[in-house]
Amino acid sequence: MGSDTLTIDEGKSWFVLPAVDETSPAGVYEVAYEGLDEGNYPVLSNYILWQQPGLLTIGPRPLIVRAGEYTKVYGDPLPDFAPIYSGLVNGDTSETALEGAPAFACDAAADSDVGSYPVELAGLACRENDLGAYNYKVYMLPGTLEITRRPIIITPDGPDPDPDAPEPDPVSNAAITKATDKLCWPWATP
Repeated sequence: MGSDTLTIDEGKSWFVLPAVDETSPAGVYEVAYEGLDEGNYPVLSNYILWQQPGLLTIGPRPLIVRAGEYTKVYGDPLPDFAPIYSGLVNGDTSETALEGAPAFACDAAADSDVGSYPVELAGLACRENDLGAYNYKVYMLPGTLEITRRPIIITPDGPDPDPDAPEPDPVSNAAITKATDKLCWPWATP
């Protein structure tokens, strides 16, 4: 009040920071100030001093979990889907940092037509740490399953054709059976 002035002397008072570093878990840490008293600053004898501690907050780190990119040939079984993690630090693993189990959803089946199918991922969440906070903010990104064409094997499966017979028209006289994925000629036994 009046003409009182308080100039902080770093040799008499200082911040007391929590012992945190880049490996500290997410959470809220108290920051105190020591030495701010009448002994170091006589002008404070005229005042009632309340020292409110400050807070240092370490927020969650982004953790990207991708469903992945997959390719399979038409008619083959679906591939095994597995999540891809990006952003784990300090020796954390998906088992130590996350809870739940990855659950994949894809509209494709082994006999689905050639094309691109989205692969969705769900079922994972960050574990709470000892401070009641979460070290990671989990972002789950979809993937894609690309079903490609199956090569067709052309083999005659019956008696040899008559060498004097005219050559058959391959477009109008051939048929593909989905069950066997073979091209059958009219003179061949399917």
